[in-house]
Amino acid sequence: MNSILPINTNPTETEPSETGQRTIFLIEDEVPILDLSTVMLMRAGFRVLKAANATEAALVWQKEGTSVDLLISDISIPGRSGPEMAREFRTSRPGLKIIFASGNTRDSVSDSAQFFKGAKFLLKPFSMKSLLDLARAELGINSS
Repeated sequence: MNSILPINTNPTETEPSETGQRTIFLIEDEVPILDLSTVMLMRAGFRVLKAANATEAALVWQKEGTSVDLLISDISIPGRSGPEMAREFRTSRPGLKIIFASGNTRDSVSDSAQFFKGAKFLLKPFSMKSLLDLARAELGINSS
């Protein structure tokens, strides 16, 4: 079964100067969501690092972790949970902003994410507008 997802190609949605070339680290095991989210975040002017599992995420973080402004991670990732990885990443980057995403309701994931003061939650399926709006808000960027 093939899925066709619409992509808004409006170049005026966000200019790269508004994002200040901020870096977002996206961890998502569903490759179509990872790829589409990456494209949309890049079109909005963000630099995007991505990983589809815990092993890839650890390698990316080791190489580029100091440049990450925002972590967007699925709660459930093969090899390790998103909150476990986020806890580890925050040891080397205490001010790291975090958005957790999950197909489960907020109540069912709150226990695993409760120790993250200020972390936000994005319920799947989410719209690209919701993703961009929340990322911008977390990074202190005004939406147009």
